[in-house]
Amino acid sequence: MHRIFQTYIDRLSESTDVTALQESMVEATQALELSCFAYLCLPVRKGGAPQLISTYPSTWTAQYLKNRYERFDPVITQSLEDTEPFQWGLNLGTGILSRPQRELFEDAARFGIACGFTVPIHDGRGPIAAVTFAADEHCGAAFSRRIEAHRQALQLMAMYFHAWCMKTISRSGYFCRIRLR
Repeated sequence: MHRIFQTYIDRLSESTDVTALQESMVEATQALELSCFAYLCLPVRKGGAPQLISTYPSTWTAQYLKNRYERFDPVITQSLEDTEPFQWGLNLGTGILSRPQRELFEDAARFGIACGFTVPIHDGRGPIAAVTFAADEHCGAAFSRRIEAHRQALQLMAMYFHAWCMKTISRSGYFCRIRLR
């Protein structure tokens, strides 16, 4: 794990654009056997569009952003209310979900996003963000073991990613909605 984390930090520090930042996270998540990730930064102004860096399927992210699912996504709702990382998924007893929330989770699962581990980021300098490490499997024991084995490292990775995104975005003056793969 030490080598994966050190390589990740080195790659982040060498990044000069959003694509390089994303590639650093892609390498780390693949090394940890996690299928995909998403970084969602909520808008500063009400009604603004959230910013997204993700390896989720582009058809899903386009649907998510177009329909403004962040307004009722239970993962985002919990991220706004809590600063502690959490696991989620239909099979994890995520709590009582409204019909639209349940449908959102079911739609995500059809796109290969069945469960995840989300790190809310409340840094006090800007909008709230969240980094989710997701799996296309049904939140089985293998996913839970990977998350528990690397929980603290994943939290640090998310916080570093956010910090470097904010630095890169402010330097470049833009934020891309991109997807690699």
